[in-house]
Amino acid sequence: MAAPFDLRIIDAGDVLVIRVPFRVLKDHLPSPEWFCGRTMSHDAGMNAPIVAMVEALLAGTVSPLTEAHQHRVVRHLLDLIATSYAIAFDATAADSSIIVGRQASVKLFIEQNLRDPELTPCSIAARLKLSPRYLRLIFASGDETVSACILRRRLEECGRQIADPRWRGHSMTEIAFAWGFNSAPHFTRSFRDRFGTSPRVYRRSMLGGEAATAEECTVRVAA
Repeated sequence: MAAPFDLRIIDAGDVLVIRVPFRVLKDHLPSPEWFCGRTMSHDAGMNAPIVAMVEALLAGTVSPLTEAHQHRVVRHLLDLIATSYAIAFDATAADSSIIVGRQASVKLFIEQNLRDPELTPCSIAARLKLSPRYLRLIFASGDETVSACILRRRLEECGRQIADPRWRGHSMTEIAFAWGFNSAPHFTRSFRDRFGTSPRVYRRSMLGGEAATAEECTVRVAA
C-alpha cells in the first residue's frame, strides 16, 4: 500500500518509518486503506506504550533477540498499532461501509450455521478465508465478540422454542443440543446468565400449567 504524503514537523524530533507489506497489514488491521493518512497524537489509543517499546528496542536496552523472537516482536508491535488505531477511530470506524459489510457477512454465516456444534471463531475464519485476528478486529467496533454473538443467538433460539407450546414435549437438552450446545451444564449456566432463571422455570413461567416437560413426564411414569 503506497500513497503520496507530506510530513511536516514543527518541533525537533526523530522520525521512525515502519514499512509493512499491504498483505501483512491486512492480517492485523481491517480495511487498512480506511486509515490511510490519519494521524494520532502521542496520548491517543495505545501510542504511549508503543513508543516506549520502540524506543527501548532502538536504544538497545532490550537483550539481543533471535530471529524467531524478532518476528514475534514485530507481530506484537503490529497488533498494538492496529489496536491503537481501532481505539482512536472506533466511533468513525464503525461507520465504515467495508467493515459493516464484512461484519454482516460473518453474521449471516453464523445464522446459517448456528446449529453446528463446531461453529467457533476459528472455524468461521477458516471457512471465510479470514485470519482469526482479522475476524476479531471486524467485531472490535461492536459491543460483543464473535463468540458472544454465537452464544447469544443460540440462547435466543433456545428461549424461543422453550416458550413455544409446540415444543413442550421436547426436553431442554434436546432443544439445546439442536442449537449447537454440546454440554447441558454449560447451557443451563449460560441460559440462567441471560434470562435470570433456569430453562425449566422459564418454561413454566411462559407456558403456565401446560408446561410439562419430557423429563417431568418420564419421572411421573416411572413413579
